[in-house]
Amino acid sequence: MPIITTISEVTQADDPAPSAAAGVSVCCRPAWEGDLDSLGPLLRTLGYRVTPVELAQRLVLIRRQSGELLVAEKGEQLVGCIQAARDIRLAEGQWGEIVSLVVAESYQGQGGGQRLLSSAESWLRAQGLDSIRIRANSRRTAAHRFYLRQGYQAQKQQQLFIKQG
Repeated sequence: MPIITTISEVTQADDPAPSAAAGVSVCCRPAWEGDLDSLGPLLRTLGYRVTPVELAQRLVLIRRQSGELLVAEKGEQLVGCIQAARDIRLAEGQWGEIVSLVVAESYQGQGGGQRLLSSAESWLRAQGLDSIRIRANSRRTAAHRFYLRQGYQAQKQQQLFIKQG
């Protein structure tokens, strides 16, 4: 069952003042192929450079691995995205995981991120995953404050080790 939700945006007390676009509803829905050109610029704000072809391939893999990519649109403009994933670990069991939450800078502080997060949480719960976690880069302190306001609690800090090749 697809998740499609609409809200009239509101501003959090800690968030910057809304832009002139405030008051228009934001709709969250599963991503489709026509969204791929707009997703690249959004992900670049997080520091990731991906082409529409790479995004199309990844979207197929995300869904093949029981995940979903949701997007937020305001009118006809894509203003954010979030990935909901199933994570299974030997020691920890199954978790829902939120990754790649991004809202266009000009739309931040207007409720779009909150709506994306809520939609992803609902999607994960519909998959039978009641425990949800989010990993956020240590330098993204504004994101940390956002997640804390949404009821998440910081649990631990870790290092990421990568071996290429």
